[in-house]
Amino acid sequence: TQNLVWVMMDQNPDIRIAALLALEKIGDYATASPITELLKDQDERVKLQALKTLNSLQDKKTAEISAEQARQDELRRQAEAAARKR
Repeated sequence: TQNLVWVMMDQNPDIRIAALLALEKIGDYATASPITELLKDQDERVKLQALKTLNSLQDKKTAEISAEQARQDELRRQAEAAARKR
């Protein structure tokens, strides 16, 4: 993903957009900060894709957090059930 972050700085807006699409597909939330910089891009298409990519990354992160919360809730229920049996 680091190479794609570098590619996001290319002079060609189509290359920057392609890098954003690739980063969106990869879904690495760690790239959110450099993507945010592209919200200031001169090309409106790049700005729009940066926003879409950030939204996608946020959705994926939210889904990960929800899944982890559900897993933790299930573990807690299992521990409580085991404690009641004792």
